[in-house]
Amino acid sequence: GHQEIELGLIKLHDYTGNPLYLAMAKRFLDIRGVTYVPDGEGVNSPTYAQQHRPVAEQTEAVGHAVRATYQYAAMAEVDSLLGSDDFSRALDGIWHNIVDTKMHITGGLGAVHGIEGFGPSYLLPNQHTYLETCAAVGNVFFNLRMFLKHRDARYIDVAEIALLNNCLSGIGLNGTSFFYPNPLEAEFGHRPRSGWFGTACCPSNIARLIPQVPGMTYAHDDGSLYVTFYAESRTSVKLGGTTVSIAQQTGYPADGRVTLSIDPKAAGTRFALRLRCPTWARNQQFVPGD
Repeated sequence: GHQEIELGLIKLHDYTGNPLYLAMAKRFLDIRGVTYVPDGEGVNSPTYAQQHRPVAEQTEAVGHAVRATYQYAAMAEVDSLLGSDDFSRALDGIWHNIVDTKMHITGGLGAVHGIEGFGPSYLLPNQHTYLETCAAVGNVFFNLRMFLKHRDARYIDVAEIALLNNCLSGIGLNGTSFFYPNPLEAEFGHRPRSGWFGTACCPSNIARLIPQVPGMTYAHDDGSLYVTFYAESRTSVKLGGTTVSIAQQTGYPADGRVTLSIDPKAAGTRFALRLRCPTWARNQQFVPGD
């Protein structure tokens, strides 16, 4: 199966506080590409399920894109929770390999049919491409966790592009029809959105992603409140020993005007308010990277 169990174990650790589950997630990552390496071709190749070398030594995004992004997300979160850098070098190389050479302008990943995955660098066709909806969901998960690890806004930039331009494009406005692949160009006769799939991972993946978006909109640590996604919202967090309420009024992304209301419960509370300046809003290309 996909490398989903690591993320599941991390969530179980967060819920129970039991360090065994986090240690088990780390163990599964550490033995990948060590205790078993396949020697076939296609879906049985070493790279297909990212088993070609130990994960800490991987520097390029290869194989099935959904499997890969789940694994990369788990690597980033394990490092964050353990306060380690065991996977930092691998993650940095993989992230740059994706955003510099293997990501479509929609944030879609996995251009190659058959393996539903990554091909060579700059293989980014418009029509004959794959870009599974689940891979875009994985792109959001991966970049969100990279932000939480490094607190660098560029990761949220990539997550936002994938969320708005590939994840949401996978679902019809009627809410009951879906795309599995998301080509950027369609010829006459292109199959319409389906009401059901034999492998129904994309509808269920969208169904689990969208309810998580509110929890991705803000982040905080002891001294900072981060506004990561711009969206009509309100919440409160514990910061500087008091409760701080925050609300956004905005029509983003259709309208770039954002009004923030910040209300600490205790007067004189000091903290940093960190606002994301999106890549596209600066004198740079659409997304970060080369």
